[in-house]
Amino acid sequence: MIIKALNSLQEEFGEDVDDFFFLYQVFIGPEEIDGAYEVYDFNLISIKRLARDFSDFGIMLNRGWMITKNFDEEQVKSEIESLIKKCFNKDDEITYNNIAMFLRKEEE
Repeated sequence: MIIKALNSLQEEFGEDVDDFFFLYQVFIGPEEIDGAYEVYDFNLISIKRLARDFSDFGIMLNRGWMITKNFDEEQVKSEIESLIKKCFNKDDEITYNNIAMFLRKEEE
């Protein structure tokens, strides 16, 4: 399994370089089969933006969030590749479902 595409669907930047929010869509599928993939989405948010957006008693319980201090798209790809390796199973459907525990799987 590999990342076949990583697309930014929404980008928001604050006044500082460490204040940002992205909505990403990632296509993951077997390397050897063209056109075979599942689509997931996730939010990438800076610690600064997350802290600012929460009230004093904010609670978040959700999958599909990646929280970081600095924006580095290569690091984002590396984290997803690591996730794919951790979730891999010989059965593609099991792999896709394992990944869906961390990223939001788009419904057809």
